[in-house]
Amino acid sequence: MNANWEIKKLGDIITLQRGHDLPSQDRTHGQIPIMGSSGITGYHNQFKAKGPGVIIGRSGNSMGQVSYVSENYWPLNTCLYVSDFKGNCPEFIYYFLKQINFEQFNSGSAQKSLNRNAVYPFEVKFPTSYKIQSEIASTLFALENKINLNQDINQTLEQMAQALFKSWFVDFEPVKAKIAVLEAGGSQEDATLAAMTAISGKDTDSLAVFERKHPVKYAELRATAELFPSAMQENESGGIPEGWALESLGTILEPKKGKNITKKTIEEGGIPVVAGGLVPAYYHSKYNVTAPVITISASGANAGFVNLYHCNIWASDCSYINKIQTQFVYCFYTLLKIRQKEITHMQQGAAQPHVYPKDIMRLNIVTPITALWQKLEEILTSIYEKVGVNTTQNMYLEQLRDTLLPKLLSGEITLPEAEELAKEADYV
Repeated sequence: MNANWEIKKLGDIITLQRGHDLPSQDRTHGQIPIMGSSGITGYHNQFKAKGPGVIIGRSGNSMGQVSYVSENYWPLNTCLYVSDFKGNCPEFIYYFLKQINFEQFNSGSAQKSLNRNAVYPFEVKFPTSYKIQSEIASTLFALENKINLNQDINQTLEQMAQALFKSWFVDFEPVKAKIAVLEAGGSQEDATLAAMTAISGKDTDSLAVFERKHPVKYAELRATAELFPSAMQENESGGIPEGWALESLGTILEPKKGKNITKKTIEEGGIPVVAGGLVPAYYHSKYNVTAPVITISASGANAGFVNLYHCNIWASDCSYINKIQTQFVYCFYTLLKIRQKEITHMQQGAAQPHVYPKDIMRLNIVTPITALWQKLEEILTSIYEKVGVNTTQNMYLEQLRDTLLPKLLSGEITLPEAEELAKEADYV
């Protein structure tokens, strides 16, 4: 065994303390994270423990779940928290505890329960050097930061896509810009320029500069603006652009039902099996739907959840839409994501909520001319392809993190070896 690693009892490494009651009526809104059994559950204006902190779920389904917080916090009584790190690196302790199977200490029957006194005698192989602990934690945190950065970028890209879709096909901003100019006595040319401003966010002077520097892109922008009508028509929803239609989603496309597969029948592989949850249920060696594909969870608490996969999948307990049903996959994903709450409210069934293709097909949507669908799909494709690249990199980073974690924390591989593997992630 490496001289820097020793067999120690957990009770010699950390001290755990039960969290503190904080009824909802006693909470005052503030900036202090309230930490429960599965992470942050809210915020308060006072703290009970100084950060950085490491928290372990004490009861219920989240028993044994380990969370980290960098700042002062309030640990609830549903968790245990480290009150004394005994000179060890808090960030390392966080990763170290994540590798421990706390199920083995469950002392509850009807409800899971974790007793700190049952944890303390547990023996582990542990590095005694703070420097080694800190370096291991830094390597793992670097991977986490890359993953979080990609997630933040993807969230921003999705917000951009939704904002663009809403501007064109929900709020009708280019159409209304044209109408406002014409009602004020402006010409059709002025109306087109107003629509170009609404689409691009550039004012008249900026558009003039844009035309000189990027004449081809300016011409494309102008052509897009000319596709929008300059009048509204009345209908049962109040009003939509002239020449557009209000119709049910089912008149345009039909989501397909997946083919159920059980854990017993899957073959180990890297293909996500999409069922009723927020993430893949497991992974298979075969796919039955090609990417890009929209999935809508069919049953369970998350029935109606809309997701987008950039890789081939096995569609199980879900409905799906891909390029077989429509050439405008990214447009319809954005539309469904904007209508997520409405789709979730379509849930039927008491014991087992469900949302099926026939339910989704009832959605009423405003449909523009095909040329506008095509133009928006072109723009959204460039956005979602970036999302796909980041998602693929995160899958690799998460696999790398999960592979490195036990090996680093057991001393099986050295830091230089782990750092070399982490550097390779930059080229994925």
